[in-house]
Amino acid sequence: MKPKAGDQAHHMLPKNKSFKDFFESNGIDVNDPQYMKWMHKDDHVGKFSSEYDKLWANFIENNHGKSFSKKTLMEKAIEFEKQATETAIEHKKKKK
Repeated sequence: MKPKAGDQAHHMLPKNKSFKDFFESNGIDVNDPQYMKWMHKDDHVGKFSSEYDKLWANFIENNHGKSFSKKTLMEKAIEFEKQATETAIEHKKKKK
């Protein structure tokens, strides 16, 4: 899919350096375009990244030393993105 005006590349797996070894040990380069998607800048920057990173940190900590298929990790990415988005929406509602 080609980007539209205002789109930015979004890493579907966090590019946080503390997660690098985990993803690499599972055969994933988070900068590979297959693990990225286009998002409009208004929906991308800072909306849920903190919560998303927390979800991944907990998952990695609880599964230290285990291996996962790329498919499983992408399914987790989709699950965590939904959870982080819902949390961001709830926080936004509370601020109003």
